[in-house]
Amino acid sequence: MKKLATLFACSFLAISIFGQNTLKVGDPDWWWEPYWEDGTIEEAVFTVEPKGIYTEVGMYLTLSAQGLGFQNYDTLEIVFNFELPDGAVVHDSWLWIDDVIIKADIVDRWTAIETYENIVDRQRDPSLLYRKSTGGYQLRVYPLAGDESRKVKISWLSPTRWTTEAVSTLLPLDLLRVSATEPAKIQVVTLPDTVWQNPRLSDNLLSGFQPGNDSLWGNYFFANIDWSEVTEPVVFKVDAPLQDGVFASRLDDGDGRFYQLAYLPPSLPVTNTPRKIAFLFDHENANCSFGSANLFAYLKETLPEMLTESDSFNLFFTRGSLVVERLSEHWLSGHPDTVRQVLDPLTNPVSDFTSLKYIFEDAFDFIAENGGSADVVLFASSNNVQYWLGEQTANEILDIANDLALDVTFHVCNFQDLNLNIHVENNAPVLRPQHADIYETLTAATGGQYFGVLEDGSNFWESTWNALEGLTSEPAVFDLNTDLENGFTWQRYLLKSGGQSVSANRPVLQVGRYEGDFPMQVEFSALTSAGIFSETKTLDASQFVVSDSLGRESWVGLHIAAQEGGNPSEAQIQDIIGISIGERVLSNFTAFLALEPSQGGEPCLACWEYPDDGGGVIFSTEEEGGPAQVTMVAMPNPMHHEATIAMSWNPDFGTEEIVFEIYDIHGRLVRSMVALAASGSTSVNVEWDGKGQQGQPVPAGVYMVVAKSSKGMAHCKLLKVN
Repeated sequence: MKKLATLFACSFLAISIFGQNTLKVGDPDWWWEPYWEDGTIEEAVFTVEPKGIYTEVGMYLTLSAQGLGFQNYDTLEIVFNFELPDGAVVHDSWLWIDDVIIKADIVDRWTAIETYENIVDRQRDPSLLYRKSTGGYQLRVYPLAGDESRKVKISWLSPTRWTTEAVSTLLPLDLLRVSATEPAKIQVVTLPDTVWQNPRLSDNLLSGFQPGNDSLWGNYFFANIDWSEVTEPVVFKVDAPLQDGVFASRLDDGDGRFYQLAYLPPSLPVTNTPRKIAFLFDHENANCSFGSANLFAYLKETLPEMLTESDSFNLFFTRGSLVVERLSEHWLSGHPDTVRQVLDPLTNPVSDFTSLKYIFEDAFDFIAENGGSADVVLFASSNNVQYWLGEQTANEILDIANDLALDVTFHVCNFQDLNLNIHVENNAPVLRPQHADIYETLTAATGGQYFGVLEDGSNFWESTWNALEGLTSEPAVFDLNTDLENGFTWQRYLLKSGGQSVSANRPVLQVGRYEGDFPMQVEFSALTSAGIFSETKTLDASQFVVSDSLGRESWVGLHIAAQEGGNPSEAQIQDIIGISIGERVLSNFTAFLALEPSQGGEPCLACWEYPDDGGGVIFSTEEEGGPAQVTMVAMPNPMHHEATIAMSWNPDFGTEEIVFEIYDIHGRLVRSMVALAASGSTSVNVEWDGKGQQGQPVPAGVYMVVAKSSKGMAHCKLLKVN
């Protein structure tokens, strides 16, 4: 067996040298991973389903060593390092073995790694998914025949961003750039929903949703994404389903009662201190994994959401060794309509050229001529600060501003993630942008913010949002308290994502548990620079959307994150592991492990791709001689409140007791029912009232009905609509 230390060392070196997202294939006996080859993502499909203050994302990937010259007799390993949006809750992992889906078990991380390493030595079929101590995630799959491919699925709950108009989710399609060649298929799929309406993608995308139809799923939407569009994450949006500024959902699954709230406070009384913001762009394509056009497109979409009419702004771009171009010769209004009016007609003005000294000097001159004070926000992927400034240090840059008597606060988004320097810290190599120290000094000396993509363990898109939100939001102390008229709420957590739940006039997203009966009292109180504000709302049961089982997992994800904070004791770690395994939510101390059936992995009858071309019966039997003649159908399909599930078989296939199990789309058991067929009978019916095991109504969606007998199993799909 390989030593565990070797696995961790190789993983660390791979991410430290190759960056955040990497896909490598190679012989596992090649311990030095940097000599592995870049793998290929042949196909990628992202499925998207809003789930309240989270959106569930399923990522289907087909991975291979295409074009690398490996042969069928080459036995390779896949190592996929990837980043997900901050706050993501990973709750599932699948591995295809031939055409069979294996739903990974979740076990403690040490057992998972030891099992995986043993199996790699024996050339069996495992996959391993876990969080890395250096940030991000790692998926390993073994074996990969040199001329074949392996298919996997990873599912997570992604935090959403709320406004009065839309709910947005960041889809990390940019991670597909690790592929050595362009995938043959890149697709985003979603289903229509009566709560989450008008699904759409980023405004700057060439691709948009088109209608599709499936024999069972019915209507759905799909978008085929062009390879050129995956240099940045894609934003998925739906209309915000707010009632009087509140969205609420609840789940009563028999083992616990959970709720979610998205609360958008009315415009709070704040002292609107006018802000003047100078945005500087110093960009080198060779130093980052995306182009300047993607950078500017993202800013065009984001700035109108972040600036207010009391703000003023201007943009500065490098054009050559001695040329800096200003968007305007005076401050522009930050009113969202004005921002769009000014930016929308612009083609990309960000040059692939760095002239940091001159862009600073020009911005300083402009500020001196227009009031003498401003926040300076630098978007940089340059590494030639020393070339232009010679021996000047960050303090000397500050001296230039001081000589002009400027009141300047520096903020830097350093998105350099290529051509990095390797430093040794704690006897291990780590990546560091060449001039991170200079940027950190500038921001610290003036009370500004520094966001480094690598240092934050995030990505540029989230770092940019967080930087702008911190710059433009009004500080506040607030509390969102919930209580039941006949009961109480407890173990409440705030979802802090994209600037939400952290400042005044931003949405507050809360997940909690409850006991008792509705209505629920929601009380919001805030202390801002202008005084104290409070508001109380009453929500009755009809105002809560009924959630599926992922309403529970969203709470579990935040609960685990809270327990992992700080330095948990051994007893706390064991508690985290127990919760993680019991709820199938990934933690720092657990891993998803998928094994082939001979090693203990179980084929997942309730797992399927959507939408697909099927919907018919799939039957397996323990008897020799091929599949039995069995039919199974649900009527009506789609169903509203109840359905009859009918199963029939030929006379030679005798059975008496049949267990009908109903699973949701996530493979979770919803209901189990037993039917007894009369002796000699060739059919049996069972009624389902659309409720779960504890008698609670289940939400609309697609369900798998599995019939089990001593002779074999059959299953069909059933669509429940509101």
